[in-house]
Amino acid sequence: MRDLLERFAQMLETNRIQLDVPIDLPSILADPKYLQTIFVSLLGNAQKFSAAETPIRIAARRQAAEMVITVTDTGIGIAPDDLPHIFDRFYRVRQMGNAEGTGLGLYIAKALVEAHGGHIRVESEQGKGSTFSFTLPVA
Repeated sequence: MRDLLERFAQMLETNRIQLDVPIDLPSILADPKYLQTIFVSLLGNAQKFSAAETPIRIAARRQAAEMVITVTDTGIGIAPDDLPHIFDRFYRVRQMGNAEGTGLGLYIAKALVEAHGGHIRVESEQGKGSTFSFTLPVA
């Protein structure tokens, strides 16, 4: 994770990112390139939809035979009407404002997580932020 943040320091506001990742976690079964794509999508959205001075938190923990990884922001959140569609291809939330996007990032992240045998979900409340959680099998 630290390596990813270093490589993408110019693209991501890494000074906002707080890691809560124990060093003794087991390895996961994941392609590093695809894992990078998932994180860039989730962190990019967290950055895009939250104020520059607010933190973005990445946490990881083992749960049985899976690793649960969360990306949490305290941004604008997602409207309840948008939540069921957030992982649909080309879907863009109504409250995007001037934020750019194609509506493919979360769709691709979901496809990559599922291709690894995991699951992805989101919890969000308007005005309070969002938490994206995904699971990947432990090696």
